[in-house]
Amino acid sequence: MFELPKGAIKSRKRVGRGAGSRTGCTAGRGTKGQKARSGGSLRPGFEGGQMPLYRRLPRRGFSNAPFKTKSCILSLQRIDKEYKENETVSIQTLLEKKMVSRKDLLVKILANGRITKPLNIDISIRVSRSVGKKIIEAGGTVANFVEEEGASAGSGAAAKDAKDASPGAAAKDASPSPEKSDSAKGEQVAGKDNAPAGKDNAVAGQDNAVAGQDNTVAGQDNAVAGQDNTVAGQDNTVPKEGDDES
Repeated sequence: MFELPKGAIKSRKRVGRGAGSRTGCTAGRGTKGQKARSGGSLRPGFEGGQMPLYRRLPRRGFSNAPFKTKSCILSLQRIDKEYKENETVSIQTLLEKKMVSRKDLLVKILANGRITKPLNIDISIRVSRSVGKKIIEAGGTVANFVEEEGASAGSGAAAKDAKDASPGAAAKDASPSPEKSDSAKGEQVAGKDNAPAGKDNAVAGQDNAVAGQDNTVAGQDNAVAGQDNTVAGQDNTVPKEGDDES
């Protein structure tokens, strides 16, 4: 006879059996208060009357939970074990074999395991692509499965052609050869060597520009001196009052 492991069955907690049991007197409920009374439990989320957290937080976005469809998942190995050769797998037979609990469930068979006999899958049962191929290879039928080998092969060829005609492939074909890339690198290095010389020439040009500005300032000073001399000459040309009377 099967024996349960030690500690699998525990005796219930006995309260109110004296202080020596550590759960006597107040029976583990504390001293007075609402929670110490019978029927004094609080509902989940209650915070004593203040605005609870689930009402303080904003509600944003959209949830698909109310419209979610649940499927009962069955493995191909279990289907192969429960059904005999050439039997029909439908909701009714699944209910008879107690593999599902309700007839309004969506049932889907996944490819966990292998099938060793031909079976007929009803239209009410959904199957994955690999399950449909395995059942058809075993000699069975699947009502809602369409094998698209030609289409898949055609789509694979079209995808390969599209990949060959993609801009990435064209760029790969148009990429320079190693010899050209080496020469281009050499030209870039030479250009980098010439760049410091150009910087030195630019600095020399700035120095010359500063010298030209100094010369311009000196010319402006000379022009001011010439203006002063012109004013002095004009003062000398004004006739004196004694000269006019004579």
